[in-house]
Amino acid sequence: MAKRDLYSDELAETVFGLFAIGETTPSAMDIAVAHFPGKALGGEITEGVRKRLGKIRDLLDEDGFSVCLVSDTYYRRFRRVPPATMADARRCIPLGYGKAKAGVHLTSGDDDLIWQASEAQNFAAGAGKVKKAVDRTLKAVEGGRLSDEHAGQMLVEAARRAAPDRPEIAARVTKALPPATIS
Repeated sequence: MAKRDLYSDELAETVFGLFAIGETTPSAMDIAVAHFPGKALGGEITEGVRKRLGKIRDLLDEDGFSVCLVSDTYYRRFRRVPPATMADARRCIPLGYGKAKAGVHLTSGDDDLIWQASEAQNFAAGAGKVKKAVDRTLKAVEGGRLSDEHAGQMLVEAARRAAPDRPEIAARVTKALPPATIS
C-alpha cells in the first residue's frame, strides 16, 4: 500500500477527473494544469507532479484502476496512434537510462500493449530479484553461513508472499496455456 499524503491524494483525484472526461493518458503537465486551473505554472509544479506519478499510480491502483506509467517517448511518438508491436510498447514505459516517468496511462482493455509491456517488465524484475535472493541464500547454506532451517524459513516466506491473492484465477489462466509453455 502506498504511503498516503494529502497532495498525492488530491492529484490522484485530479487524474480520476481527467479519466472521467476521456483523457486516459494525462501527462504530468496535463495533471498540473487540471489541478491548478487558470494558474501560471512554473516548472517546479510540473516536476513535483512528475515526481509523484508513482504514488498517483499506486493510489489509482488501490482504487481499482488498471494503470501504468509512461515515458516521454509515449507522448512524442505514440499518443495519437498507439503502438502496434510489443517492442514499440516497451519503448513507451519508463525503463532504462534517461526514460523518466512522464504520465499515467489507463488501460484500454485486454489488447493494451503498453499495459501488457509494463506488467511483463514488473514480472521480469520481480522474478529476477527473487531468483537472485534464492541463489544467494542457497550459496550461503552451501558455504555454511546459513542453516538449512533458516534458509527453509526464508524460502517458505518468499513463496507465501509471492502467492497470488486469487489462486483460483491463477490456476485457470495457467491452464489456458499450451502444455509446452509450462515447465
